[in-house]
Amino acid sequence: MNSQQHSTIAGVDVAKAKLDFATSGNAQVRQVAYDSQGIDELIKVCKQRHVTLVVLEATGGLERPLVRALAAAGVAFHIANPRQVRDLARAMGTLAKTDTIDARVLVAYGEKFDLRAQVLPEENSRKLTALSFRHQQLADLRVVESNRLGTCEAQEVRTMHQQTIDLFDQQIQRVAQLMDELIQADQTL
Repeated sequence: MNSQQHSTIAGVDVAKAKLDFATSGNAQVRQVAYDSQGIDELIKVCKQRHVTLVVLEATGGLERPLVRALAAAGVAFHIANPRQVRDLARAMGTLAKTDTIDARVLVAYGEKFDLRAQVLPEENSRKLTALSFRHQQLADLRVVESNRLGTCEAQEVRTMHQQTIDLFDQQIQRVAQLMDELIQADQTL
C-alpha cells in the first residue's frame, strides 16, 4: 500500500468475450465486448469520468490485452488478487457472484484500500516469465511421464514413454537456452 489516493475508481470484470465495468459514484454497470472496440470504449469512458485507477482481477492471462491497452492509453491500473477481492465481497455481505456484482465489488475494493498503480513489465521481463513458466510445465510433465515409465510393463509402450521423456528433455534444454540468451542480452535482467 502507498499513500496515493484515487478519487475515481473503475472496476472491470474480465471475461473471455466481454468486460463489465463500473465506476465509483455511478450505480450503472456497463458491458462491452472484449475486443479492440470494446476496450477503446472502456478507455473512453474512463477518460470522460476522470478515472484515476482501474481495478481488475488477475485471470490467468485473460486480462493481458486490456492491461496493455490501458498502459498504452496512460490509464493507471491495479491487478488485484481474486481471493482478496472475494474476501471483501463476503465481508460486505455480497454472497452472490455475477459479473455485474464483481465489477461493483472491484470498485469497492479500490475505494477501500490504498492501491498502488502498477506498470507493465518490459517485454524481455514478460518473455522471461513466460519461458520460466513453460520450463516448470515441461519439468512437471516429464515427472508424470517418468512415473508412467516406471510402472509400465509392455516394452512397446515403455519405448513410447522414453521417447516422450526425451522430447521433454530437449524442450527443457531449449527453454533453458532461450532464458540464458535473454538474460545475457538484457542488462536489467
